[in-house]
Amino acid sequence: CGTISALSMALYAVGESVGGMAASRALAGLGAANVAIAQAIVSETAEPDRRAAAQGYLSAALSAGLVLGPAVGGVLAHQAGSRALGLTAAALSLTGTLWVAWALPRLPPVAQPADALPPSRDAFLPLLGIASLGWIGLAFLEGTFGRLLERTLGLGRLEFGLILGLDGLAAILMGVAFPTLARRLSVTALLRGAFLAQAAGLAAIPFARPLAVLVAVNALYGLGVGLATPAINAIVSRDTPADRQGALFG
Repeated sequence: CGTISALSMALYAVGESVGGMAASRALAGLGAANVAIAQAIVSETAEPDRRAAAQGYLSAALSAGLVLGPAVGGVLAHQAGSRALGLTAAALSLTGTLWVAWALPRLPPVAQPADALPPSRDAFLPLLGIASLGWIGLAFLEGTFGRLLERTLGLGRLEFGLILGLDGLAAILMGVAFPTLARRLSVTALLRGAFLAQAAGLAAIPFARPLAVLVAVNALYGLGVGLATPAINAIVSRDTPADRQGALFG
């Protein structure tokens, strides 16, 4: 997956057409399967009473990328252009691939029953729908937020990256705090609160003025994203048999 991601970023760096950009993003989507693989590894290797905490820390690590990516990417694109941005991203993806190959322990295969699908899969369909809607909402935000900033406030790529970086910072805080919150509140209640925060933030973003208010409601959305991901993962991991963890997250 890391190699595919690196190829997608290299294609972005050299692409000069809409078709090239579309192919780059399609490859990036395929490479993003590394997230599901990481979730499966965490679920299969963590002790049952530590899975919620492990998922929270994994979410925080992913959110760290959301902080550094938009912030560094916005500055780099502003200073050096899109080609430098693509080449830097490709180098980082390749570095991650080499790091995984060197550092990841060789895990023993988990025995799988003949039936490869979890017996309780129907119970997870609502969670699958909720998670999908959440990621679609994030994709819509990333695809339109830059245009909103440019049209309403006259801001460019640098500011776009920095504001999305604040989103990621809020998500990191929620990922780190999730183990503590999960000990005091039910995971279901946390999931409800997470999507209420996302809904309130998204609903307010198009109308938020001035910039300080826009940053605040955007951070509210980031808090919801940072809380929703480990909450969904914790529910799935809690209710899935140990020998089905990796298959279900995949």
